[in-house]
Order: sequence, then structure tokens, then C-alpha cells
Amino acid sequence: MEKVYENAVSPVVGVMLMLVVVIIIAALVSAFSGNLVGSDSKPPQATIQGRFSASAGILQMFHAGGDTLPTEGLFMQITTNDEDFTGYRGTIQPIMINRSMVYTVSGKQWLNPSNGIVNVPSWRPGETMWTNITSVENSFWGIYAKPEDIGKSLILEISNKNGKLISKSKVLIEP
Repeated sequence: MEKVYENAVSPVVGVMLMLVVVIIIAALVSAFSGNLVGSDSKPPQATIQGRFSASAGILQMFHAGGDTLPTEGLFMQITTNDEDFTGYRGTIQPIMINRSMVYTVSGKQWLNPSNGIVNVPSWRPGETMWTNITSVENSFWGIYAKPEDIGKSLILEISNKNGKLISKSKVLIEP
């Protein structure tokens, strides 16, 4: 009778099982750490309501709730509401809010243009801000409300510097 040596099978199987366990653990750690590092922070969320006075050229914006918004790096886009307007009226390109032209209800500018000091660093829920659209250089807002536009609405979108939408709302055109 011949002797059969099976001593080497047990260590080989043990090493293979350990390799499989190490590979699975490495994959799990990689998956979790990849999600943590690659995740984008959520943009602040807020509800901004607006009104536009056609006669005064004043756009009034009310922070109705949500997160406090840092005034630096906010972008505003205004377009005509397709439901209210027929035909092409133009789109106002996304522009960075000129903080020196946005005011609190007490008349405080977001940014002092002469010295660059930030007067209003954040926009908190419950606060109303306004800007005089007719004073904007070259009328790049492009909103020239006609008498027949009263009662119609515009779409106001506010996003952060990364292009993530913070708020989208209808703005009523008033007399």
C-alpha cells in the first residue's frame, strides 16, 4: 500500500481563503471611502418669492424660508414664464448678483462699492431684498414690461457659484 501525502492541501486552501477575505474587505473599504471623498456637499435650499414693479423697475425678493444664504457667490437668472408669454421675449442670461446694487429694506447695500466691504454677508429667512432693475447698466436684465404684461409672471432662479439650484419661483409683474 502506498502512502498518500495530503499535508500541502490544507495550507493552500487556508491561504486562498485569507486572500478572498482580504480582497472583499479591501473592496468594501474602497467603496465606502470613495463615496465619502467624492460626495458633493448639498447646496443650501431656500424659498425665494418675488414681485416686480413695472412702473418703478424694482425687483423685490423675499426669503420665505429654508437655509441662510451667503450673499457672496449667488447667481440670479430671470426668464419670462412660457405659460404667460407667447412668442419670444428674450432670456436674461445668468448673472452674478451685483451685491452693490442689492439692498435690504432699510437701504443697506450688500456690498459697499467704494471700499469693497461686505455689509450684508448673509440673507436669512424672513428678510426682504430689492434691486432697482432700471438702474442696472445697459439694461442687461432686458425686462421692459408693457401694460399688457401686468399680471403675468417671470421665473426667478437663484443658484450658487457651483451652478446648483437653490430656489426657483414665479415673480408677478405688478403695475
